Amino acid sequence: MISAKESRKKVEENLKNGLTEELQKVEKLINKAIAEGQLQVFVDGTLKTETENQLKELGYKIKVGGRYNEIDTVIKW
Repeated sequence: MISAKESRKKVEENLKNGLTEELQKVEKLINKAIAEGQLQVFVDGTLKTETENQLKELGYKIKVGGRYNEIDTVIKW
């Protein structure tokens, strides 16, 4: 049986990896939008708080909204 300390460490690593994956996904969307001459990108659903915070620190503007029963996130630069 693994210790509580080891379990916590694994959870923290998984959270960090999930954040990294989400940031990579967003970065690809931003790069594609830039190549197309756009100043914003739409992401289906919401982003993790940590991802939003990191993007805001980099100067991006984040807006969560939606219509009907769908939620999306707009990232502007």
